[in-house]
Amino acid sequence: MVTRAAVSKSWKRICKWLAENAPSDLSNIRMSGAEAQALKSFESLSGASLPKDFIRLYGLMDGTEGDAAVGVFPSPDDHDDMAYSPLPLEEIAGNWQMEKELFEGGNYTDLEADPDEGVAGQWWHTGWIPFATNGAGDFICVDTAPAEGGTAGQVIAFSHESGARPVLAASLAEYLETLADSLETGVYEYHQDYGIRRASGELDSDDPSRASGADPTVAPATTWVGISFSGKKSGTLIRFLNQTFAMGMQQAMKAWTDQGPGITWGLLSITTGARLDLNNKLNEVLMHADAESVETVFWLSKDGETWETHGREFVTRLVAGSYQWRG
Repeated sequence: MVTRAAVSKSWKRICKWLAENAPSDLSNIRMSGAEAQALKSFESLSGASLPKDFIRLYGLMDGTEGDAAVGVFPSPDDHDDMAYSPLPLEEIAGNWQMEKELFEGGNYTDLEADPDEGVAGQWWHTGWIPFATNGAGDFICVDTAPAEGGTAGQVIAFSHESGARPVLAASLAEYLETLADSLETGVYEYHQDYGIRRASGELDSDDPSRASGADPTVAPATTWVGISFSGKKSGTLIRFLNQTFAMGMQQAMKAWTDQGPGITWGLLSITTGARLDLNNKLNEVLMHADAESVETVFWLSKDGETWETHGREFVTRLVAGSYQWRG
């Protein structure tokens, strides 16, 4: 049985740990909570019956301030350390609506999901409420429409690359309590680039039992797009990019190495199955560069280590989906 006290207690323990280990991240969480009317409006929009523990959590907090990326929720993918940030209710609604339109528009028709027992088998379901993201198109969701054997309100992960749909907990209350326990017992640590992740001594990438459902031997086809600048106003453009792609930058920077080609900023990745936020934003970047007389060089990579330079037209068409790059 979900009680208001149980959710409040777990969230208080998580915040206490953040205050001691990541105070700057804690300061970027909206602690005012979402308005009750906003929750009712989203419930009406989605047609879902929001679980009591979700309503309680969003009565205590409402995602993060602005574009701040606060890695509170550990990655459910054991091959990716980037933690997930809680989304403001308005962004939950926006992401839910976007996925609904993509699904109903046939964008996911040819994609196969790999769900755990009790999770719907399609690529996306309107009963999934995406309350946290890693900024790269993946979500942690509350599942209000489970398949046979599942539990309404269970917490699942949505991977836009592998199609993995693992069940993380039977409820959001259970998920928060388990996270609080794990933080207090040292299972997790805080990393300034990735957020909360499994502690170094706990990492074991060769242990198949910790996989999220994706086959680690089958790597998704991903293209990393980097950009380097030259010109007196390069700093102005970098600040513009930081504001435009705040969360995507953290995800993309995982791929850069010290031996890289001198990339001064990393854009989001383009991944099989879904194209991220580059399509519309890239033109803004280029227009801004032209306005500031900043020269740009684009770099493409499959692995974040071997890079090739390409012209502006090629990259813009690649991002738009009209070109393919074999690497």
